[in-house]
Amino acid sequence: MNRDSEVVILLRHVWENTPCPPWARLNHAMQAAMRLAVKACFDFTPADLSPETLGKFRYGRWWGEKGWDNLYRLAVECGNLSAALAIESALGRPPYIADDVTLPLNGGTRARSRLAVRFWFPWKGQQVIVTSITPEYLIACEYAEYSGHSGDEWTGDRKVLRRHKITPADIKADRAARKEK
Repeated sequence: MNRDSEVVILLRHVWENTPCPPWARLNHAMQAAMRLAVKACFDFTPADLSPETLGKFRYGRWWGEKGWDNLYRLAVECGNLSAALAIESALGRPPYIADDVTLPLNGGTRARSRLAVRFWFPWKGQQVIVTSITPEYLIACEYAEYSGHSGDEWTGDRKVLRRHKITPADIKADRAARKEK
């Protein structure tokens, strides 16, 4: 017998028990439930984030355009690998894994980590920030006269000096080149 995962059980519970209207209440509750499942390190499977599963909960109404990027960043920050893998599967994109990654939420640095939007990492001798991710490449920007970041807030000048299209293979090649030095 196919048993629903804890993620689906939580989403269904919220879906069935949140009084509405107003629909905004249900939409916010569903977003909060998904974030809770990630933060609580629920075990995700690719099926949990499939269009078939999420379609039962009309996720298009409560999951905005940036919802996937935000959820992926949260999964990586919290160390919920199963959620990160499920999101990668749902979006059909590979992991982008770099060294010396700075996370925006707590400002901490990890020796090696998956990259998500708003994460910083060294690229060819410069600090860059991930601004978007696709299945083929990510975009990372290098800023001129950038004075840094504080938590989730930007500080200083945000003028883009260079935009880089970077593939997973590019990241591996840059790592190898740094090791040769």
